[in-house]
Amino acid sequence: MAVPFREVSQSTLANFIVYTVIIWVSQKLILPSEKEKGIFSIITLTIIMSILHLFLGLVFPESEIWQRIAIFVIVGIALIKRWFEVDWTRGIAIGAISAALAQLLAYLPQIIEILGT
Repeated sequence: MAVPFREVSQSTLANFIVYTVIIWVSQKLILPSEKEKGIFSIITLTIIMSILHLFLGLVFPESEIWQRIAIFVIVGIALIKRWFEVDWTRGIAIGAISAALAQLLAYLPQIIEILGT
């Protein structure tokens, strides 16, 4: 079976752009303006988070998805905390808002379909 590299790369790029925007919006909602990072900093953070996600996907098989999720959440929040130089509460808030926005976007077509019928 051939891997559709074009479709995979387009999907990966789209996800990367969406996650970058989600993190940028999340920091805008939580942080005071002097703590906010620019878009290039957010892109760098998204790259690091993507590499972490890829690494965890290689280390943990699909059957151990909960371990992968737990590690990603803990390390991701610690990275966000360090990146934005904030306390744990704000780091968790940025992570939680980012996760909520990502889930909302993922299920948006289904939500619209339900509301439309």
